[in-house]
Amino acid sequence: SIRCVLYGPDAQPMHIESELVSVVNEYPGQSEVDPETLFEQAQRVIRKALATAHLTAKDVNSLAITTMRTSFVTWRRSTGKPLHRIITWQDTRAGYICDRWNDSALLKSLRGLGKALHA
Repeated sequence: SIRCVLYGPDAQPMHIESELVSVVNEYPGQSEVDPETLFEQAQRVIRKALATAHLTAKDVNSLAITTMRTSFVTWRRSTGKPLHRIITWQDTRAGYICDRWNDSALLKSLRGLGKALHA
């Protein structure tokens, strides 16, 4: 979900607003989020929290933004527009590739070398 928590001068939560993120699961293993939709949802949650608390953006002293774990998106530098949907940490389509790589002799050797160096 997307959350906006407004804190008062005493660092206590004054108001919390949230909205579920719209996740695309068109086929097994897929877990994606449309970045434009996510941005619109975030704006909506922030605006609703401020309105409910009878505040404006001018009343905000600081802002913290967190990410969705290890999710990623790439975008075109010249336009700032995303090239694809956000692939979330829950997406399992490449799991078999990771399993194969983790079981490879090369990675096992690197792990062994790392343990030997840090023993």
